[in-house]
Amino acid sequence: MDGLAAESHDEYNYWVTENTLNYNQNFGDHSLSLLGGFIASRESDRGLRVSSNGFGSSTAITTVTGGTVQSVPQISIYEKSHAAFIGRLNYSYKDKYLLTSNFRADGSGQFSEANRWGYFPSFSAGWRISKERFFENVEAINDLKLRAGWGLVGNDRANPYAWYGLVDPALYITGGSIINAYVPSTLENSALKWEKTGQFNIGLDVALLDSRITINTDYYNKKTSDLLL
Repeated sequence: MDGLAAESHDEYNYWVTENTLNYNQNFGDHSLSLLGGFIASRESDRGLRVSSNGFGSSTAITTVTGGTVQSVPQISIYEKSHAAFIGRLNYSYKDKYLLTSNFRADGSGQFSEANRWGYFPSFSAGWRISKERFFENVEAINDLKLRAGWGLVGNDRANPYAWYGLVDPALYITGGSIINAYVPSTLENSALKWEKTGQFNIGLDVALLDSRITINTDYYNKKTSDLLL
């Protein structure tokens, strides 16, 4: 083999847009906060590599495809798009009873059209016991809050085009000739869908001695289904 020429090109692009609308209002002892929004993003990564060998000499290399033995062009294309509608509600009464609710509808180009969208709600509530009248004479405890929540989150980080049946380039030798070809590399899996993780938790927050000592205790139960990796 006399001489080897190779050339590669890579291009990466990413864009994201986030649009949210907020509303905050107090009604006497009531406090309300609302948020709604839309998020969209897209990223792409493209690469190309070609090479050849079998030049007359190392000084005979003039073009990357000028050798007598040329490789199969190595082309890599990765594109990923994502869209989400989001909403959140926060409510409190006298900073004593607290409620938070979130909701996301996420669409991912990682999955087939039938499984593209996932829906992920969450809820949490808190009770600041230290603001109750029956707790006014307890001087050693400055803050005591009981809280509980449940939520569902999603994950779409599968390998690019994981649900497609992909092929890779290959070389075959037939009758003394080198033939460019493609061979299957992955099997199609149109049933691939969002990985979901649900979690329930309950906790207690305590502040003692002018908040010099704080104690946070939590119990949670977490379960993941439809694992991608």
